[in-house]
Amino acid sequence: MQYWLHDIRVVADVLDPAMFETDPVYARHIGQLNILTYLIRHRDSNTGNFLIGRSSPGARVFSIDHGVAFASMDSDRGTLWKDLRVHKLPADAVARLRAVTSDDLAARLGVVAQWRLQDGHYVPVPLGVNLAPTHGVRRSGDGLQMGLTKNEIGDVDRLRQRLLAKVDAGDIAIF
Repeated sequence: MQYWLHDIRVVADVLDPAMFETDPVYARHIGQLNILTYLIRHRDSNTGNFLIGRSSPGARVFSIDHGVAFASMDSDRGTLWKDLRVHKLPADAVARLRAVTSDDLAARLGVVAQWRLQDGHYVPVPLGVNLAPTHGVRRSGDGLQMGLTKNEIGDVDRLRQRLLAKVDAGDIAIF
């Protein structure tokens, strides 16, 4: 899938510590972005993979190209965003993480897309039962299914719990 972004800038690093402290909308966007990149262990932090909107204050931030994530080997272009880079996170995002269970993650991430071959083309079909939890891409007859593996889902859950423990310990504030 492709989605074109307009009115954005490519910068060396979308995290501007001064703007993070003074612009609450920008801080919210960066906090949400960092939660995502942390949970998926984003491992390709090259300049073109992180974009920032031109409008300020309240610039939106975007992360693209998540092909090097989860259990992938580190990229030679940087792993800056696989860790938490900010010291505070949006309270509602943290609350949503608290509400998620291991079963929720398995149900939502185990199968994220499914297709059936019809007349030589794959067409989307409703999501079904995970055909092979240890594989990300699964085929069965004329069906194709994609999702995270059982181990990747477990890693996301462990990182979610670790992030919440840091919040509870006061190492990461919420706003």
